[in-house]
Amino acid sequence: MVVVTVFVESTLWFMNCYYNYGPDGETEEYVKPFLQDEFPKEGDEFIGALYYSVEGKFRMRAFLATMGFNMIMSVCMSVIMFCSYTIVSHIRSATAQWSGKAKTVQLQLFRTLIAQACIQTVLLLFVRPAPHMITGSSD
Repeated sequence: MVVVTVFVESTLWFMNCYYNYGPDGETEEYVKPFLQDEFPKEGDEFIGALYYSVEGKFRMRAFLATMGFNMIMSVCMSVIMFCSYTIVSHIRSATAQWSGKAKTVQLQLFRTLIAQACIQTVLLLFVRPAPHMITGSSD
């Protein structure tokens, strides 16, 4: 189930990027001067969302693409929660047959995995990379 979910979600993620975040006329007109100034030797290929046009009109396509990414991440997190609940339920029902040491080791492993997942999620969502790490300068 997890492998199928990862395959389907990564395919949907790619398609959403390729078809909905790809450059169109308005986005190219808005972003191209910046790309040429900041990255003169690079190509003109980019993906990104422009939520408002130069005239100030709301662009629904970019908004729906972002909501598509949010939906994909929600499904992914739901699968993680479902699998976690299933694993915990199975472990709780199977622990009656385990020795005390096996229960202790299993609980320690479970807590370590939960801590690892939480730390990665916090770092991914809330810690902003320092600009000098990305660009090589301290500006």
